[in-house]
Amino acid sequence: MSSWLYPFSSSRSQPENGSKSENQSPPASQSSGEDPGDRSSGFDPESLERGAKALREINRSPNAKQVFEVMRKQEQTRLAEVEAEKVKMAAIQLQLDIVSC
Repeated sequence: MSSWLYPFSSSRSQPENGSKSENQSPPASQSSGEDPGDRSSGFDPESLERGAKALREINRSPNAKQVFEVMRKQEQTRLAEVEAEKVKMAAIQLQLDIVSC
């Protein structure tokens, strides 16, 4: 999976250079100067920074329009899958309601 195509993917656990180096931040409990409330709120500023960097790189690409079109289609596919799952769950719920009557 290309990191520039999926900049927000959580499957990447290492930095882009592929090595575990000293530039990785320590866990939230060991980080100095960090507000403990930042991590508990679920907001990860590092992900936002990586995403912004990836977006700038995509915008500079000569294939930017194609990349955004692929991303749009991926999002449409994901939304269709979610909708199909909702319909499936509604059908299961309806079957359970019929059986319990």
